[in-house]
Amino acid sequence: PAKRTRVSRACDQCRTAREKCDGGQPICQTCTSCKRPCTYTSPPKKRGIQPGYIRTLELALTWLFQNTGCEALLNQKLAQERSVLLGRDTKESNKLHKAWRRSRFCKDVDKLLSGQQITSPDVAHEDSDSESDDLSLHNHLPSLAPQEDARPSGSVQPPFIPARKVPLDAFSPHDTDTTTTMSLPPNSWRLLDIYFAFTQSWLPICERPDTLKLSYSYPEIGLVLSSAMPNSGDHAELWSILAVASHQSRPECPETAVATESESLYSVARSLIPDERGLLGVGHVKAMVNLAIVQLGRANFEAAWLLVGSASRTLLALEQSPQPVGSRWKHLLGACFLLDNLLSSQLHRRRYLEVFDLRRFGPIEEDGLEEWQPWSSPLHPSLSHGSRTPLLSLSSFNRLLEITDMLSSSEQPADTGLPSEQVLGQLNSWKASLPPTLEYIRDERKHTPLNPPAVLLQLSHLYTCFALSPSQPVLTQILDLLERYSDQFGVAALPPVSHCFLQSLQRSSMYLALEATLQFRLESIRLGISSTWSSTSREALGATPVPTNAQARPSVVENPIPTPESLQVPFDSPYAPARNQSDPRTPNFDPLRRDFFSPSLYQHKSTTSRDIESFFDELASLDGAEIVDNQPQFMQNLGFAPDASMADFLAADLSQYLPMASTTFMPQGNNGPTQLD
Repeated sequence: PAKRTRVSRACDQCRTAREKCDGGQPICQTCTSCKRPCTYTSPPKKRGIQPGYIRTLELALTWLFQNTGCEALLNQKLAQERSVLLGRDTKESNKLHKAWRRSRFCKDVDKLLSGQQITSPDVAHEDSDSESDDLSLHNHLPSLAPQEDARPSGSVQPPFIPARKVPLDAFSPHDTDTTTTMSLPPNSWRLLDIYFAFTQSWLPICERPDTLKLSYSYPEIGLVLSSAMPNSGDHAELWSILAVASHQSRPECPETAVATESESLYSVARSLIPDERGLLGVGHVKAMVNLAIVQLGRANFEAAWLLVGSASRTLLALEQSPQPVGSRWKHLLGACFLLDNLLSSQLHRRRYLEVFDLRRFGPIEEDGLEEWQPWSSPLHPSLSHGSRTPLLSLSSFNRLLEITDMLSSSEQPADTGLPSEQVLGQLNSWKASLPPTLEYIRDERKHTPLNPPAVLLQLSHLYTCFALSPSQPVLTQILDLLERYSDQFGVAALPPVSHCFLQSLQRSSMYLALEATLQFRLESIRLGISSTWSSTSREALGATPVPTNAQARPSVVENPIPTPESLQVPFDSPYAPARNQSDPRTPNFDPLRRDFFSPSLYQHKSTTSRDIESFFDELASLDGAEIVDNQPQFMQNLGFAPDASMADFLAADLSQYLPMASTTFMPQGNNGPTQLD
């Protein structure tokens, strides 16, 4: 048989009849034998890749490299493990290839190489496919994250970097319509678990299914985000959730990486909230509440108060708008009421939301998974494994709003607030009406469940009792509760609103009369919370910085016995505690260390003379400001005479100058060397 040959082009008749054609022109042999016309009118486009196709793409890429500086970005993407650019038959690579085949540039190249004409882009519409997934992916391709520009020198690279570095104050009227390509951090699932365990449990404002559904919409290459996009509120809520959880994940992450990641997450969430001229929604309100939680944890009460004020006013404005408010309207209004009252009380300002704002909508329905599912810590799964105690998140939240209103009423000015006796009667009636599931509030013999809503409700109850009738036993109960919870789950698991209660306790008139150990215990917890939520890795906002100079801490030789000046623990007016003071005498301790919160610090088991220095250093660490007027009273509280001098101090027995020396710190009737027992 004759050898078969492949012709480059068959005639129209042979192609239609699927017959062999020799490609002869103007008339092929087959058409001649069949006595039929023979035409060649099909488009001259060759099958397969057109000649010059590869070279055209090479020149196009070269032009991009020379004009946009994206060669480094492509090289970075190419060098990634399992790079999508090298993938075959994977979901991501197929999506990329599909988006390329549907792009206008690809189609125009194919047309030009095959001899066809293309229309000018300024007179023709884009003819790419309009499928949402491909179009969304196509729009995201040009913006790959320039990680080199956003990586701070000398720090651990955060797991995600925006295409444009978003400043912390990105929320401004002049910068609310910018777009940024963002990818979720690799540990986003872990952060979501942490948020819903430690924040959502006591502040139930978010919907977990909606949050998870939105997180699935982020492709690997990132998503273009803008405050002007229709659903920017949902994305702002998601990133604010990640920002809150990133602080609470500190126990399992390097501090530098956490600080960098937290700031980046906070900045992204802030940039997705429009200004007052933009379209605000419920998602933006949730984001503002979460960002206020971050600022509250950092003890930036002014910033938190402004955020909560914006959230409260926006929420009430949305009530009159045609936008759907969603199923979390009552929860969100309650969260704004809670934070607004606590922060207004902290700053001594008028609260914006009143209790009748809550009563208009009624209490939250106490049912569902959040109410009855057991609680477990994602950071300590073994500690809560097997627990069958229901979380009671919603019922605890309803009672928390009720007691917050009583507390706020008692702290209002005399002309607008209620007398303490009347509030105390309301508190007793409130306790008597509690359901059996909250018996631990009414009965001191019952242990408070170690979960965030129960601890916060008990803390609010105890602080309200202290505010109405200050007493040291109630304060001791507060410290015992916080220490028991932080010893088991870490100080990062404490609700950051605890900061308000601790600051108020330090401002109380009774604080100066407390034992030094109680003062130190309270300050230790406060510093631990500040360090957890601080924007830097080692410095707690509102706390004295840790000295870096080795000489900053006095040694035994340089200062064997502290002078009255070195023991000074001043306090400003009751409503303006000194903060951010730097004192070279501050001891070099780290509130994040586990042993910093160890109960052994509060017991006096010292056996060496160095413990004397440590004891006075811990007292000096309570604050760094110097106020001479407070020195005599402070020395009297410690057991010193107001005019005690170093000569008197060295000439007498050391034990008489220590607080409660006869029973607590020093042995009696001992003529040997002075030591702590």
